[in-house]
Amino acid sequence: KFPAYYWWVVLHELLGHGTGQMMVEYEEGKYNFDIDSPPVNPLTGNPITSWYRPGETWTGQFGDLATTVDECRAELVGAYLMDDPELLALFGFTDNSEIRAEDLTYNLYQQLGVDGLRGLANYNVDTGKWGQAHSRAHFAILKTLLTHGAGVLTITHTTHTTTTTTTNNNNKNNQPPTPSPPRLTVHVDRSKIRTHGKPALGAMLLRLHTYRCTADAAACRAYYEQLTRVEKEGKENEHLLWRETVLRHKPPPLAFAQANTFVVPHDGGEKVVVREYEESVEGVVRSWVERGV
Repeated sequence: KFPAYYWWVVLHELLGHGTGQMMVEYEEGKYNFDIDSPPVNPLTGNPITSWYRPGETWTGQFGDLATTVDECRAELVGAYLMDDPELLALFGFTDNSEIRAEDLTYNLYQQLGVDGLRGLANYNVDTGKWGQAHSRAHFAILKTLLTHGAGVLTITHTTHTTTTTTTNNNNKNNQPPTPSPPRLTVHVDRSKIRTHGKPALGAMLLRLHTYRCTADAAACRAYYEQLTRVEKEGKENEHLLWRETVLRHKPPPLAFAQANTFVVPHDGGEKVVVREYEESVEGVVRSWVERGV
């Protein structure tokens, strides 16, 4: 899990955020592309018709979508490249390595599913708004794989199960059945990663990248808002049920308890000792109190 996540982040930062040329008109009549023979828009097959005019910026044009769309684009770049044999070999992953290249890719797709589900925890049902840019991006990727991945990724939601505990081999003194908490399971079909998963990610990446480079905020908003919409009724209501299960299993927030150093008597002299604290609210409070600040 960690190697897949680590290299995904590396590709995200270096090639995701680090690539992409904006089509810009710096001042009237001066462009960073040939206005007489504009680049072809890969989504339409025709020359581009939009670009950044003088004074316009990415964040200014795309507003509240700017951060989440760019994070989604960077995540897609990393995920799209995580099955490339030559690239993975540079990182030390081959068919003969301890962690095989295909296993790394498989785990990455599992993480795409898990992160998409976890992202629902940052969706506000009352306002219909997303509270975190990465979470919205992860959910968008999950929906794309579910919709266009032809089964490369599926979600199983178990909501009503019971567990019976047996105390001996003769089935005597058995505990009564107890309900098990609902759970979500991500299934990845290895055979469809390159044939269906990668093309689905690539098509999504192409859209977001083109919208960003050509300043087509209107088309981007229509596409991305539809993709990240969580409906409250109908079939899409299952997303809200997923959210309830995610929240039920959400771990408590991390508590950072700063260790303190103290000078104490030792063999007629002094020594420095380090005191660490429990990673809890109580531990954080005790850390501050004993620091004497």
